[in-house]
Amino acid sequence: MKEGVSHGTWIEFVYNGLIGAYKEFEFADYARAIRTVGIDKCVLHWPGKEGFTPAEIDLMSKTNPALILGLD
Repeated sequence: MKEGVSHGTWIEFVYNGLIGAYKEFEFADYARAIRTVGIDKCVLHWPGKEGFTPAEIDLMSKTNPALILGLD
C-alpha cells in the first residue's frame, strides 16, 4: 500500500472485509493501515471510528472520493 500511494494510488477500505463468513480484518487493522499510508490517500467505506476524528472521516468518506471523481 505504501508503495502504491507513493505512485499516486488511492487505497479504498471497504466494509465487506470486516463482516460475514469471509471476515479477514478487524476495524483496528484498517485503522493501522490507514494511519500508515495516510488518511489523505484513503477512501473509507465503513462506519467504525477507531479514534478517527470527524474531520478525518469526512476527508476519507467525502472529500477524497470527490477528488477521485473530479467533483471537487
